[in-house]
Amino acid sequence: VLFSDIRGFTTISEEMDTSSLAEFMHEYLGVMSAVAMDHKGTIDKFIGDAVMVIWGAPLDDEQHAINAVRAAMAMSAKLDELNPAWQEKGIPFIDIGIGLNTGTMRVGNFGSSLRFDYTVIGDDVNLASRLEGATKTYGVRVIISETTREKIGDLFYCRFLDKVIVKGKHVPVKIFEPLAEGEVGKALKEEVGKYTRAIDLYQAGEFAASLSIMNELNSQNPSTLYNMYVSRLEHLIVEPPASEDWDGVYTFTTK
Repeated sequence: VLFSDIRGFTTISEEMDTSSLAEFMHEYLGVMSAVAMDHKGTIDKFIGDAVMVIWGAPLDDEQHAINAVRAAMAMSAKLDELNPAWQEKGIPFIDIGIGLNTGTMRVGNFGSSLRFDYTVIGDDVNLASRLEGATKTYGVRVIISETTREKIGDLFYCRFLDKVIVKGKHVPVKIFEPLAEGEVGKALKEEVGKYTRAIDLYQAGEFAASLSIMNELNSQNPSTLYNMYVSRLEHLIVEPPASEDWDGVYTFTTK
């Protein structure tokens, strides 16, 4: 299941009259839906500016995780393609967050005796929604869960983001960002390799060594992700946890 949401949509909608907003939303939701459907997704529903898509129902799809990740990356690419034309029309820059999780869900008609929808429910649906909200914290467009990461194998080049406990859950999950399908260039491999080394040191409790690498990365290529880890590591150095309590798990408590 995939959840996609426009960043700062309330502010964007305040800057547009209702007719312009309706026209934009019609185009945006149409484009995102077409991309998802081109990758065998089923549009579950629109929730304001949010899009919810499922794979593997109503028809089986043996490559549901692969198709879902391809769709997420294609949605991001399509947004980059459309933003210049929208900005020429006076529409603010549009950014999105996408959360994707693979798991066991109940699918069917749910609701009341007066109204119901074909949809999915379950804990794994909720996790996907939480991951969509987490994209803002990590400064990335797409976050996938560890179960999705396992399903896609080595087809996509991904980087580990964090090990988190999202709001409403008690078991930590590993989260990843898919960077590309297939091979990537030498420069990106080297950057991700250095970042992975910093993460290994962070998880081992070697905060100062990890901070040194993260600062270097953030200086060479400033990003929300690197800056977040720099801030977290600086805090951990000032207030280090007891070694027996440190497990490298971050409790994610926002949306």
